Amino acid sequence: SLAISTIGRRGAVVYDGTRFYTKAPYNPQGKVVDTLGAGDSFLTGFISTYYEGLERYRSLCGTLDQPCTTPEDDLDYRAQLIEYAMSEGNLLAIRNCMVRGAFGCAQQLED
Repeated sequence: SLAISTIGRRGAVVYDGTRFYTKAPYNPQGKVVDTLGAGDSFLTGFISTYYEGLERYRSLCGTLDQPCTTPEDDLDYRAQLIEYAMSEGNLLAIRNCMVRGAFGCAQQLED
């Protein structure tokens, strides 16, 4: 299990029970027009990437009669996967910040 937190301009933190991972947010090329949903976007990108990576790992190693990797290699794979998933989360979050309104669905507010 993981604990995941986004902290606005300070980025995100993931804790895997042993180690803290931090990632600063990516800087946009264009103008940020709305940050609504950026944290949700990060979490979506992170979780989907992380679980896809775990499934890929299981599919590659799960068909053998013995463990595919040493416990140290398993931990290394998971650590690298967390780093990669945080980068994917950053990409989705920054993309979301480039559209007006949550995920491009801006609504006109009445006075």
